[in-house]
Amino acid sequence: MTRLQQILFAALLCATAARPTERRRLGADLDLVKLAKAAGDGELGSRVLFKVDGEHALAKSGDREALAKRVAADLDCDEHEPVRVFRPAGKHEAKHVAAGLHDWYAVKCSRAPEKAAAAKKTFDALTKFLDEADHDGVVVVEPELEHALSWTPDDPLLGTQPHYDAIRMPEAWDVVRGDASIVVQVLDTGINMAHPDLQLNIWRNEGEICGNGVDDDGNGYVDDCHGYNHADNEGANLLGDHWHGTHCGGTIAADSNNGVGVAGVAGGDGAADSGVKLMISVGFGNNGNIGGFAEALTYGADMGAQISSNSWGYTAPNFWSQAELDAIDYYNAQNGIVVFAAGNSNSAEDYYPGFYEGAVAVAAVDDSGVRASFSNYGDWIEISAPGVSVYSTYTHGMDYGYASGTSMACPHVAGVLALGWSIDAAIPRDALLSCAYDTSIDIADSNTGYPGQLGSGMIDAKAFVDCAADLANTKPPTATRAPTAAPTAAPSPAPTATARPTAGCGPCDGVLELALVTDSYPAETSWSLALDESAPDNCEDASATSGGYADANFDYGAVVIATQICPGQAYTFELADSFGDGICCGYGAGSFSLSLDGVVLASGGDFGASFSLDFVAPEADDDDDDDDDDDDAAAPSAAPTRRRAPHPAPTAKPTRALPTTPKPSLAPVAAPTADEGTCVDDASWRHYSRGRERDNRDCAWLDGRDSKSRCDRYKDGAGVRARDACCACDQYYAPAPTPAPTPLGFCADDDDWRLAKKGKTKKNRGCAWLANKGASKSRCKSKDIDGVRASAACGCVCSEFN
Repeated sequence: MTRLQQILFAALLCATAARPTERRRLGADLDLVKLAKAAGDGELGSRVLFKVDGEHALAKSGDREALAKRVAADLDCDEHEPVRVFRPAGKHEAKHVAAGLHDWYAVKCSRAPEKAAAAKKTFDALTKFLDEADHDGVVVVEPELEHALSWTPDDPLLGTQPHYDAIRMPEAWDVVRGDASIVVQVLDTGINMAHPDLQLNIWRNEGEICGNGVDDDGNGYVDDCHGYNHADNEGANLLGDHWHGTHCGGTIAADSNNGVGVAGVAGGDGAADSGVKLMISVGFGNNGNIGGFAEALTYGADMGAQISSNSWGYTAPNFWSQAELDAIDYYNAQNGIVVFAAGNSNSAEDYYPGFYEGAVAVAAVDDSGVRASFSNYGDWIEISAPGVSVYSTYTHGMDYGYASGTSMACPHVAGVLALGWSIDAAIPRDALLSCAYDTSIDIADSNTGYPGQLGSGMIDAKAFVDCAADLANTKPPTATRAPTAAPTAAPSPAPTATARPTAGCGPCDGVLELALVTDSYPAETSWSLALDESAPDNCEDASATSGGYADANFDYGAVVIATQICPGQAYTFELADSFGDGICCGYGAGSFSLSLDGVVLASGGDFGASFSLDFVAPEADDDDDDDDDDDDAAAPSAAPTRRRAPHPAPTAKPTRALPTTPKPSLAPVAAPTADEGTCVDDASWRHYSRGRERDNRDCAWLDGRDSKSRCDRYKDGAGVRARDACCACDQYYAPAPTPAPTPLGFCADDDDWRLAKKGKTKKNRGCAWLANKGASKSRCKSKDIDGVRASAACGCVCSEFN
């Protein structure tokens, strides 16, 4: 341990011993011991970031700057003026306010040129602030973290691009080569726009006049013709000190079929309207300037980039910047996809931002699918891609060169995803990602030492674009969504559905209402309604989407979201929270109630990332006057109708369970008695995938491969879900046993609880793991796959936060 680290540790121990418990509320989510070590290693920046309380009197009066200055003084950093992390965004400001981004500030606490000295000053300011008795007006405080690129240098020799053959790019190009309406943000070291192979596919902000020193389009940025240099705060010079961003950008969309150099994954065919466009965002600037990552992500989302490619991360595990995670959430809320390199530390630890559930984490493999020796791994990885000796565009006197790293794997995935939206930009975000995961190449046999730790496998470009084409019902269509410099209008809470002819489908006049009370972060809330694809073509299509609510903690009342619900037809309603904490409990007291013709189908608020309900609208009453007819309206039933032998008919239920009581320690569930019937698989059910039913994928095939996610997701050709056809799925929907009373004065941890991240259960992360890591308020808010919080399951570990 260095002398500086010893001093920091000693200071930390003294401060902790003297600090009253209530004064540590803002530090509950900070690992101060690790931050002390990071400060000693020079891995903290020179600024402290904080989020002011929007409910504070000064904030409500419109004087957030006065509140920010007071916080800077409490940090002993008032030598510098605090500045907004997300600058005023002009025409996009309303969306930023709705997402709470305008509450984030940063203040510089050190001018020391040496990293270690600057990091120590930042850490001292942070710990001083945490020692203060009054944290009034602040909801989050954190040090600036050191950012690093995720690459490993390789010999810069000329060669070919065999990494494309490994993921079947040539076959994918027979289907689609990239559409000019799709924009990929490259947040990196900038891109050399003078490169001979990067002339056709650089994004252009049509609302800005280049070089006139004016913010022509009113978005808060001057001269952002092709993106913005957030590190150096300028719009003209979009190339930092390194070749890294140019290399990544070339992998995504180097000009293809132009007779020059290399090809990009989505670089087009040389025609004017082909090739996805590269929006340049600089986080690693000139003269060592590094920063602006959170703001850059919101810029990309606001300016229409559907995908953000990020080949960078933090220098140590288990650290994160909440401001940057908020920016990722904002990007996702705009229906975007944020792709991150997993990191090059040969580690399974939690390296953010890739580890964050809102990011798509990409590991690196070689061209044969074997894990690269440097690549991070773990159950938090989504997918893998080639990242060893990748050949692409270069700078600094060389037009092309090799490089290795998860930095090089990340743009492969970003580019392939861009091809999917080039086929049809209306494909839902989650469906597009499912295509990537479900069609990936199985590399388990090549990586026996890393089971389940390289995501779904290596991305398969050909199988992916085929899957996307199946979703779009055409090969290949013209993309319909074009990014624009103008803001996209916020969706209305009550959209109007587009009608289709109704002959033969009955009177499609059912009325669906959603009563919604938002929480403190309304922009995170969205919903969708979809008519099942098995419905006859002559049914009214009441499908609709909405989200991005503007008013926090507001009762919108009962709003009609559809007036053309067809009798006997199946629908799926989904309510989502982009942060993943529902709307009821953590930040506000939001709730919802969904009703069809006055009959309540579902209600609640504690649903984690999403709540999904399948229902069948009741058949229309025949209106005859026979006394033996029941003329009362029938309540909707769950869809699809269960086709198995005599089990009780299912009731409407969420895809993710809504826990109403703390989860008890698991006890055996009693087997059904003869009166309840015996479960029998539906012999006709077959998994429907990529346009057809798979004959070998019946209920017996699912048994042993089952998971709650598969039981919820997998359908047959008629739209019947596996959970309603296969007995293997019953285990996920059995009623929870009544918890045994805990003796007074004792606590009990649920030994079966496991943390879930990104929809996946982390098998080694139970209550014991939580105890070893150290409980914190945020960790005790984490949930398992059923939405049960650690605070409920790990009562001993989280007792001080309950």
